Amino acid sequence: MIKIYYAVKIYQYNIPFHSMVKDAEDIPTNKDVWAFAYKEDDRALNYICRPTKGRIKDDKYFYEYKVNGRDLKKNGVSLYARYFADTYDEAVEGFNTLVQNRINSLNEEIEKLQHMLVIKDKSFKNSSKQENK
Repeated sequence: MIKIYYAVKIYQYNIPFHSMVKDAEDIPTNKDVWAFAYKEDDRALNYICRPTKGRIKDDKYFYEYKVNGRDLKKNGVSLYARYFADTYDEAVEGFNTLVQNRINSLNEEIEKLQHMLVIKDKSFKNSSKQENK
């Protein structure tokens, strides 16, 4: 089965999923969908939303369900702030992909930094003392 995710066009240029990504503007309104997000960077710009169920209303905002599972929260979130999926499993897979991409990115950065460490070289230290005499 082909998984389909939805995202606004700005997020469709760098698709982190191995699946089809449709324009979020085409998501059917007033239908249950799953929203998720994970974007974290060095500027402390963090968008983290574990998979959560809700609806996109006619105003094109996503409204999460309250704890009771029936009523929607009063404040909606812009379509620009989330990815969307039709099922919980797809949302979990999508969220985990975003988190894993961040983990991979951080591991690459750690590797680069480890190569930058300066190892103390005793012979160099001794030779520079002799040069100063």
